Amino acid sequence: NSPTICATPFYRLRDAFDSIYVTCKDSGDPKRMDAVRMALKRAIEVRNSLHDDIALGRWNEQEWVWLPKGWVDEK
Repeated sequence: NSPTICATPFYRLRDAFDSIYVTCKDSGDPKRMDAVRMALKRAIEVRNSLHDDIALGRWNEQEWVWLPKGWVDEK
């Protein structure tokens, strides 16, 4: 009876962030995409400085985001 873990592949969170991040419109420029990735990681760090409820890590050769308790996928 282990607790349920809410996690999502990092790309799903990144895609959602991309859809609302003002300067993200994908131009295919790797530098721009790196900047967006860093902006997302900073946003996560800021949230964690207040709530400490999101974790980033790698599992099974993929980046994952462990989400806050009570998080619900709206899709």
